Amino acid sequence: MAYSAQAARCAFRVPVVLLPKPALDSALLLVVPHIRHASRVPVVIMLCSAVLETRLHVAARLARHVSQALAVILLLSVALELQQHVVPRARHALQVPVAILVQFARELVVLYVARQAKRGNTVVITGTGFMNAIAVTFGSRPATFTVVSDTQINTVVPPGSSRGTVSVYVTRPSGRSNGIPYTYNQAGPIVSTVTPNNGPVIGGNTVVITGSGFTNAMAVTFGSTPASFTVDSDTQITAIVPPGPSGGGIVSVFVTGSSGSSNGIPYTYALVLAPIVIGLNPAAGPVSGGTTVTITGLNFNGATAVTFGGNLASSFTISSATQIVATAPPGTAGIASVVVITPGGSSTPNPGSEYTYTTTPLGTSVSPALGTTTGGDTVIITGSGFTGTTSVLFGNTPATSFTVVSDSVINAVTPAHPAGTVRISITNLGGTDSSLSFSFVMPPVLTSISPTSGPTIGGTLVTITGQNLASTLHVNFGNAQVIPTSITGDTIVTAVSPAEAAGVIAVTVTTAAGTSNGLPFIYAM
Repeated sequence: MAYSAQAARCAFRVPVVLLPKPALDSALLLVVPHIRHASRVPVVIMLCSAVLETRLHVAARLARHVSQALAVILLLSVALELQQHVVPRARHALQVPVAILVQFARELVVLYVARQAKRGNTVVITGTGFMNAIAVTFGSRPATFTVVSDTQINTVVPPGSSRGTVSVYVTRPSGRSNGIPYTYNQAGPIVSTVTPNNGPVIGGNTVVITGSGFTNAMAVTFGSTPASFTVDSDTQITAIVPPGPSGGGIVSVFVTGSSGSSNGIPYTYALVLAPIVIGLNPAAGPVSGGTTVTITGLNFNGATAVTFGGNLASSFTISSATQIVATAPPGTAGIASVVVITPGGSSTPNPGSEYTYTTTPLGTSVSPALGTTTGGDTVIITGSGFTGTTSVLFGNTPATSFTVVSDSVINAVTPAHPAGTVRISITNLGGTDSSLSFSFVMPPVLTSISPTSGPTIGGTLVTITGQNLASTLHVNFGNAQVIPTSITGDTIVTAVSPAEAAGVIAVTVTTAAGTSNGLPFIYAM
């Protein structure tokens, strides 16, 4: 439409009809020139046509060509008589009633309908002559409505047959109004819940989003960050949370479909500390796995996995933020680091997180293989798989003490035990081995020697009588050791005296069970 200079001279200001600002701005650009005063309230510069009918026709043409998302029909039917109602200062513009602006319109005129909305929403129709309204229709579909005043009707949008634009009419006994375009949009997605509604700032955890209208979902965003997702159904989406702000915080989760974005549901990015493993109990187990291990440490909440040397635990339970009970999986002999994985990261291996996989022990030799019934003898056990040994038994009696020198050597101190031969049992978390034997023998006891003297040059055959002499190793004449010449049963040993200085010395017998008491023997010149 062209505006002549002569028409512009008779222009005067009239306030805009109570419209939302976004809709107002877009509409004014299409309808008539507009300016902003210092108060920033928009006003319209309206041409002063002499004929009301002409202005009505112009407004109708404008109505047919408005197509913005929130298009507005500005139909201002005014005459020069309205000049006394014009408010010269823009900040007072909204004080002018709608009824005054349209009181000279000789017909029912609808001034405003929000065009783009979803079925079931409430829209406001403004105009005049509404007090006797008997119907509101969207196309041919009747709508429920409430007459608020002669200039306003609130109506609930009825369901549409499909997406598209229909005309909205207000009907009263005297006739039906002009039609205003209204567009049915497809219902956009609605988000009801996000579960869980919190997670680590590193993201990567899975959440389930419930709501409606998800079938045509095109995007899921956490704040402004897109997430990968799967549409499970029209009411559920499974999404992988993207990384969040480095310092944590709350963002809104949106689902975007072809008809727009959903409402936002808050999701909290939490700062989660990495777990720390402090200790294991027990710290060893068989290579076959199955050992229940209590892991102590820090920041275990939300743990998603526990590994032993890179192998997933057979099962685990989070007892608290400082304790996890896990079942060790099968492994290979040696040390494996136990690692706890949470949304905050993975624990760092350290001496306290070391778990030893053990094999079944195997003993190959023991030295000596017999000892005194009084115990206290040190024996050396050799073999393999001794790492993690928990007990050494002589028969059913535990060793007085033992030391695992290496995976192949154990030093043990024999306990007191009745005479006899028993099995040595070596046990670790991998099992028990009882392949070695050990004999407990009574210590030797001497009762007499004959003769009791001999020359200093030696050579005397001495018969020694006593008990527990069968395992005699040597006969001692003072500090001189000689090999026995004969051993008869458990009670008699003979030996030839060595050369010694004149005097009295003690004769003793040493067996595997120890050294006997001493009996005097005289060396004479």
